[in-house]
Amino acid sequence: MNWADKAQGIANIAQTAAIAVGGAWAYMRYVRGRTYHRRLELQIGSEMVTVSDRHLLRVHLAISNTGAATLPLAARRVTIACATRDLWHDAQTIGGAAVVLWRDIGWAPILDAHARIEAQETITEDTVVPVPLPPEQLVDIGAYRVSVSVSATPRRWRRSTTTWDAQTVVLITATRLEE
Repeated sequence: MNWADKAQGIANIAQTAAIAVGGAWAYMRYVRGRTYHRRLELQIGSEMVTVSDRHLLRVHLAISNTGAATLPLAARRVTIACATRDLWHDAQTIGGAAVVLWRDIGWAPILDAHARIEAQETITEDTVVPVPLPPEQLVDIGAYRVSVSVSATPRRWRRSTTTWDAQTVVLITATRLEE
């Protein structure tokens, strides 16, 4: 065996080791690290606003794409639910925790001007949702729950849609309507 054959053998071993190390790095970086996995963060805030005797919920939404891929957005909506004080106080306890029964009373679309969100982009939007009042003269709503749901369109090889949800609760004091 001459010197050239030994050098060729060492080169083959080094090349095999380099491919193995590169493959392990690619696996750790892209597959295990989920570099292009869909990541979205929702932050929501809400407050009750009264304008000309109309009750409105002002909803502030901040949506951030913390992933490395652009997300095409599909369904986007904000839903309002209420819990009356009698449901609030008569809440059932399951496992020591009170369970409040919520009744959906309205919804509104959000983020209509955005078809997608780029990687590392943050979008903020404020919207106002009218709150329908119950027909009784006594408005005795205990709280409003504001829920935001944002969905991304399914990928080509997957049929399921990825959805992110966020909720907040606005507590309300009882007021009496004048006749």
